[in-house]
Amino acid sequence: MGAGSDKTLQGGPGLLSTWWDRFRYTTVPISNNTLQHKQPRWKSWLPQGLTQDSEAGREGREWIKGAVICTWITATILTLNSIMLIVALAFAYRQSSNQGQFQMVELYTGKCALAEHSATGIHVGINVLGTILLGASSYVMQCLGAPSRSYIDRAHARSRWLNVGTFSFRNFAIMSPKRKVLWGLLLLSSTPIHMIYNSVIFSSIAELDSGNLLIPHDLSSNESLVKDAASRKSFRARVGLDPGTVQQRIFDGTFTNLTDKECWATRADEALYSTLIYVVDRKYFHNTSSLWVDGAEFASSENYYPVEPVYWSYRVWNYSTVADGHPYQFNFADDSFESLWNPNNNTNTSAALQADVMSLLSYNSQYNPTQGALREYLDTPSHWQNSSWAAATTFEFFKEGDLEDGIYPEVPVSHCLVDESRQRCQLLFSPPIAIVVIICNAIKLSCMMIAVRTRRRDLLLTTGDALASFLTRPDPVTRGQCLLSRAEVARGLRFWGSSALTPGREKEGCWVHAQSSSQSSSPAPSPTPGQSTGFLNYPLDNFLLSPSAAQTTTELHPRQLTARKRWYQAVNWPRRVIALFCYISCIAVSFALLFHGIGADTFQEAMAIGFSKYSESYLVNMNTTNILALVLLANTPQLGLSVLYFLTDGVLTCMLLDAELQRYATRRRSLRCSWPKGQQRSTYYLTLPYRYSVPLLAVSASLHWLLSQSFFFVYIRRVDITQRFIVDEARGCCYSPLAIFITIWVAVAGLFVVVGLGFRRFESGMPLAGGCSLVLSALCHPAEGDEGAAEKTVMWGEVSGDADARARNDKRGVDERNKIKDSRQQVET
Repeated sequence: MGAGSDKTLQGGPGLLSTWWDRFRYTTVPISNNTLQHKQPRWKSWLPQGLTQDSEAGREGREWIKGAVICTWITATILTLNSIMLIVALAFAYRQSSNQGQFQMVELYTGKCALAEHSATGIHVGINVLGTILLGASSYVMQCLGAPSRSYIDRAHARSRWLNVGTFSFRNFAIMSPKRKVLWGLLLLSSTPIHMIYNSVIFSSIAELDSGNLLIPHDLSSNESLVKDAASRKSFRARVGLDPGTVQQRIFDGTFTNLTDKECWATRADEALYSTLIYVVDRKYFHNTSSLWVDGAEFASSENYYPVEPVYWSYRVWNYSTVADGHPYQFNFADDSFESLWNPNNNTNTSAALQADVMSLLSYNSQYNPTQGALREYLDTPSHWQNSSWAAATTFEFFKEGDLEDGIYPEVPVSHCLVDESRQRCQLLFSPPIAIVVIICNAIKLSCMMIAVRTRRRDLLLTTGDALASFLTRPDPVTRGQCLLSRAEVARGLRFWGSSALTPGREKEGCWVHAQSSSQSSSPAPSPTPGQSTGFLNYPLDNFLLSPSAAQTTTELHPRQLTARKRWYQAVNWPRRVIALFCYISCIAVSFALLFHGIGADTFQEAMAIGFSKYSESYLVNMNTTNILALVLLANTPQLGLSVLYFLTDGVLTCMLLDAELQRYATRRRSLRCSWPKGQQRSTYYLTLPYRYSVPLLAVSASLHWLLSQSFFFVYIRRVDITQRFIVDEARGCCYSPLAIFITIWVAVAGLFVVVGLGFRRFESGMPLAGGCSLVLSALCHPAEGDEGAAEKTVMWGEVSGDADARARNDKRGVDERNKIKDSRQQVET
């Protein structure tokens, strides 16, 4: 606190010197009518009983600050989720279409792009809230699972050890039943959030019965699209709109103009457009200003995009004639004319007659002639191979209708017009999923509120916290064990027994260095490469008797620092094997499912479907239409990806814990602690440095999103030509081969990066700790009288002292004055 603050306290009420002081402190009256600084405001957030002014009451409980912040974050997210549920239900139930619905309700119906982009934007927000919520939950779980110094001391006294900075079942075993329950509930409540939170809002796919038509490129605003009542009726039935309405929308800008190539691409998504208009040259129109195009596929080549149009309604004529000595009656609305042109049905017809019948059909198909035009066409000899047959043919009007088997010419398209205003995609909200998420959120909040009331002190959340604690109060159990490593502890656990070694007796598996306490010794020489250091390990059982018991033996077994190890050696082999097995298994299964799903299609055809595009060919056949069951199935891979993330995070944490620790053997550094004091630095978010944690989170978020585009829930609703939803609908899960392929290669790249990091070498030959509390405590034995080393810059190396002390202790430790880099470097004094 600066001088300005003192004056404010002494002189009565006044403004604090800075806005930060005003945030941190408040002034309250006391009994003698003077003003005094009260506790910082954040402490008013803490549960009652944790905000006492006594330093003794607050010492060692700083971890509650972070847990309280996480509790407030969780409460805020719970409030936002509850508000979202209330607002969504209020908005949805104002619409009559949602009355009586609960499993899913409609929030919006309209343009597909708006519905899809809204769902994507909301999913981004949900992912941000979910990531923050899971991060807050992980922090509190870390606090619940982190050992305190008193737990570590008791474990060491019982020939056991705990993990610092990483979670392990070893730590879970020593947790109290209350903390185990809280930890388990926080973990279990995260599972639904991983699996269904993203599906609380989703968009549906509307398959429209599209009305497709052709118009001339020079259509005028006063030119009617149809000429007669029959064509008008057919137009309404096939387009769903009156011809006049369509014509008005063509000229008022309702339709969007597309190029011929864009028009071809639109054919794949024509179910998204209620009306699709092809614009062609005027020369293809005869006695009409518009033609109908059915939904059949058409071929295309470079710069040539044809369609096959037909008339809205045909004039069907009954023909009577005599040909080749036989009388015939036929029309082109049924198959009666096949007896004339198909030799298989009538072997008596000549080839000339068959050709003339086909010419008559082609003329009817392309021109839909009136009575006068048809008579003129029949009477023109140049149109026929047998003109006498045509001239003798009579006809009469039969009905308005379609032709049975017309001959339609291909018409090249110049550009297209599409109507996006009549799309019927929906943005849907699932109240059951929202309620499940809110319940899980509330469980997390309750567990966190209970956790912050846990009266635990001196938690060691990170390696820096442990080093600071052991430097401030060294552990006598590991005194002289400066070269102890995690691997040696794991191998030597079976040698820890309830019966300690007797003086002068060597226990198998441990190094014994003992020297008479009265024997003097000169300072140890500087080590050279390959030379033993002379700093040895005492068996830990000796220290269970007393620290001096190990000094009564006389046999010396020198040791030397090992060569620099690789990062992966900091991870115990079961964790490595499990992580690698799960990673490779997921990639292999993904490849197998990808090629099984492609099936008979070629790889190029499967990739051409597009990224996260619905295709009926890749729709998974399901035995249920229950939305919640389908959502859980679609998000099951997300749970597997979350497991991979935590395994990868654990591997990186183990490697980076030792990478950070190894740097203390090469240069002087301040400790990185959760609650820095003196020259200590602030810790990262728990353990991982930002240059690793940020890319890891980015890759994880990317993979989660890619996975959601690879295998996803689809809800398909059919809309008839009049824009009404029909009963025919489909629900299921669909997969995208292209998205799966990209996801696999991103995962493979991530695996190679982690494996590549594992083959890096540490900066020194310092023993690997792997988060082991015994190794960390063995590293921290400063010289006698070296007070406050934890709050200064420190370095691991040989500790200075008088010769007798060196002879008695022969130790290394973290020392803030004198240092040694490793067994290959000189001692600096």
